[in-house]
Amino acid sequence: MSSKNGDRPATRAELDGAVERLSVAIIKTNGRIDTLERNLGAQIEAGNARILSVLDGIAGKQKDHDRTVVVFDRILKDHRERLDGHEKRLKSVESRE
Repeated sequence: MSSKNGDRPATRAELDGAVERLSVAIIKTNGRIDTLERNLGAQIEAGNARILSVLDGIAGKQKDHDRTVVVFDRILKDHRERLDGHEKRLKSVESRE
């Protein structure tokens, strides 16, 4: 490494100063990286929480839908049985006439 003016080799003091500046820059950079990692981790956790919340909502709606299908299926079966009973009675009444 040469000195600032480029004519002569750098002195021990200049080298020590350069090492000190580089050390400070590395420490600051590491601090910024640590901050970015924490922020990114928090953003990922928040995103995951939103996704899980949406999935919980979807699962709840699916359960409601499943219950509705079961109820409507039972209602349809009951009406079909009633209709069959009415048709049998109508046929017996019509056959007596």
